[in-house]
Amino acid sequence: MNKKEWEYRKTELPYGTWTLADGASVLFNRYYAPMHKRAPDGSITSWPKPFTNDHNPRGPTWVEWTSQSWLYDDATPEPQKRKAGIKALESWGLTP
Repeated sequence: MNKKEWEYRKTELPYGTWTLADGASVLFNRYYAPMHKRAPDGSITSWPKPFTNDHNPRGPTWVEWTSQSWLYDDATPEPQKRKAGIKALESWGLTP
């Protein structure tokens, strides 16, 4: 895998999901930057690209989550990481 493919996976494919207090879900990338939000009614909104992580609780990309889960871990083989990210996007009706 070249650096471009590796960076694509880390920035453009989900790494995990945050659950919010209202029941909404947010896909986040490997940099823990929010990518897409699915509201309890099923509607999806996306953050503008490039997805960035704002560590400031008052910042525009701060997400106040109640739980988080990951699609893979460091021991997961690289091809499986990509597949997990693509599968997560597709399950939300999004295309990578």
